[in-house]
Amino acid sequence: MFFDFASIKGVMAMTPSPAAERRRWIRYPANLGTFWQTVTGQEICYSARVQDLSQGGVRLLVNQRFEPGTLLRILLNKAVEARLVHATPTPDNKWALGCEFTMVLSEQEVESLLQNSGRQSRLNS
Repeated sequence: MFFDFASIKGVMAMTPSPAAERRRWIRYPANLGTFWQTVTGQEICYSARVQDLSQGGVRLLVNQRFEPGTLLRILLNKAVEARLVHATPTPDNKWALGCEFTMVLSEQEVESLLQNSGRQSRLNS
């Protein structure tokens, strides 16, 4: 990550430079239960929680690790395919899977999913 350094009253403050932000899409936090499977023809479905969502991808919280590069089919408003970019362990022995969609979602699809996420959060409270 690149930083611009600015001196404020003798104290050095670090702020990310615009060049450091490489994301193409705005990420929206979510809390949506879903299911997914690998695209290898297996019929095994796994449960997941959508942690954030953008037009270009999704972060899933799951119980098992898979290898980056794995193609996934994720059930959102419809089944979408994504490539697993990274798998990061979490402190609670789960895995955060960063996935890039093979086809960009429309703004309307993202908005609809976020509305569903809000409804589901209220139902689970």
